[in-house]
Amino acid sequence: MRHWVFAYGSNMDLKDLERWCRERERPLGHVDHAEAAVLPNHALVWDYYSDARKGGAANVEQRAGAELWGLALLVCPTALRVIDDKEGHPRRYRRGPRPLPARLRSGGEVAAWVYVVREEFRRQEQVPPTRHYRDIMLRAARAHGFPEHYLRELERLPTRD
Repeated sequence: MRHWVFAYGSNMDLKDLERWCRERERPLGHVDHAEAAVLPNHALVWDYYSDARKGGAANVEQRAGAELWGLALLVCPTALRVIDDKEGHPRRYRRGPRPLPARLRSGGEVAAWVYVVREEFRRQEQVPPTRHYRDIMLRAARAHGFPEHYLRELERLPTRD
């Protein structure tokens, strides 16, 4: 069985995900499809500090009328378990009780797992990412043809360094 995952942070960059797997000597499994997509009524927020990244890591929150760009990944069960582990599911990020609807850029809708930081790990203040983390997101967004307005938002994002 394949699963859709809506990636909005560093998981949009499959090379970064592969690097994480190599460092842990774990097979990624199969990512059968990767396509730009929109998660309606959600926005990108920076309220989580990642010890691994030494800075802010992307999170999402529900926000009426907002649209969050990301990458819809169609993955095998092995890859879903890898992403679960990378995101610390269910200890840090959790993917909730059910997949959420995401609109594919090519048209149509998929039900995708969305990882959200657990409330007890969210901070009141904004936690800027490192420039490296932001650049991982930018590289993936450019590679997958995200809209210019979203690229500009990422480019203007304050970073820790």
